Order: sequence, then structure tokens, then C-alpha cells
Amino acid sequence: LFLYQKVEEKEKIINDPAKNMELERKVVLDRLNKFIELPSDEEPTIVTILDAEKLRNQPLFLKAENGDKLIVYDKARKVLLYRYTTNKIIEFDSIDMMPAVGQ
Repeated sequence: LFLYQKVEEKEKIINDPAKNMELERKVVLDRLNKFIELPSDEEPTIVTILDAEKLRNQPLFLKAENGDKLIVYDKARKVLLYRYTTNKIIEFDSIDMMPAVGQ
């Protein structure tokens, strides 16, 4: 019965996009917190890059690959480009230095 309940819980998480996103968010931030001190007074916006080629005209995205995570801290004015597959920060910058996406 215990095993059945655990499998059922896991299936609910897999089939629930909101839970998947929250779990992914937690994993990404936990990994980053191991080697960089992240702002603790705000929740970042995390975006998955789906088409890195469209962003190549901006310095922050020169090394970006599809699947990389863009982590944005508005209040702290910080942005990080993080590659989950290698567990590395690829690039980071101040929001003040970034041009608006699409420019």
C-alpha cells in the first residue's frame, strides 16, 4: 500500500505542470545556491531558453543554448544564464547593462 501511494504521488507530480515547474525551480535555485549567494529577499523569474539563435545579438546570450535557464532578479538588478545540464553559470550581468530583449 505504501509503495502504491508513493507511485501515485509521483504520477500526480509528473502530470501536474504547476508542480513540475515548482520542482524545477527549487532544483535550479538549490543548485545555484551551492556556488553563488543568491538574493534572499525576492523570488526570481526563471525562463527556459527555447530558441537561443534568436538571442545571439545580445552579449549575455552569445554562448546560450536551447534549454538554458535565464534567472532574473528584478529588485537586485541581476541576471544569470545557467546551464542545468552542466550545472554551470554560463554568463551573468546587471540588468542595467542589458538591452531589452528583441532590440
